[in-house]
Amino acid sequence: MKIERVEGSTPNNGAYALVYYQAADGSPVEKKQAVRGEIVEFSAKDKPIAVSFIVLSPEKSETES
Repeated sequence: MKIERVEGSTPNNGAYALVYYQAADGSPVEKKQAVRGEIVEFSAKDKPIAVSFIVLSPEKSETES
């Protein structure tokens, strides 16, 4: 999943958020391969109200452990 919708209250009083998972170059990737993400919070009227960025560590598969 390259974009994840998270339902429920957000830190900035939004109704839901979308998380866009990205590679180091900013291209969209699956959540497991992502090294960063952009979180956009939305109001109940679907208006963007806040943007946050997160740094992630890609998940290792069991064969990589």
